[in-house]
Amino acid sequence: MNSPSNPTHDEWSPCQSGELEGLRGSLVRANRSRKTARALVTGGYATAACLALFAVGFLLNGGSAAVPAMSCQACYARFDAYHGHVTDDTPMRAELVAQVEQHLDECEMCRGKFEKRYPDVLAVSLAAAAPLVFFATRWRVGSR
Repeated sequence: MNSPSNPTHDEWSPCQSGELEGLRGSLVRANRSRKTARALVTGGYATAACLALFAVGFLLNGGSAAVPAMSCQACYARFDAYHGHVTDDTPMRAELVAQVEQHLDECEMCRGKFEKRYPDVLAVSLAAAAPLVFFATRWRVGSR
């Protein structure tokens, strides 16, 4: 190999066999390490940003995982199952019970349809289920 102590470039000599390939391999490994480190740092920043957004959303939501909203159509489709659950203790997932009860508590139209279909059931069931609705709106029931 050429000597760095010789400042003139007139006396260059050929490299030893495999020396350039070894230098190339070293550069490729260094470049790969640099890219990996950059990807890890970028991934760390992205993870931190996601966690920060999650924390902000959680705090804006009052620190609770609310029961997901149920559409009127979905609630209406569960009238029979909910009626069976309330009157005959037919099994129904606790999260669905909480969703139906929350929807019936908030939606006058669905509450009216349910009361027309099943008179006198709703007043008793909602009064008995008030603690369950409160619990389910604070923590996700049945999802663990």
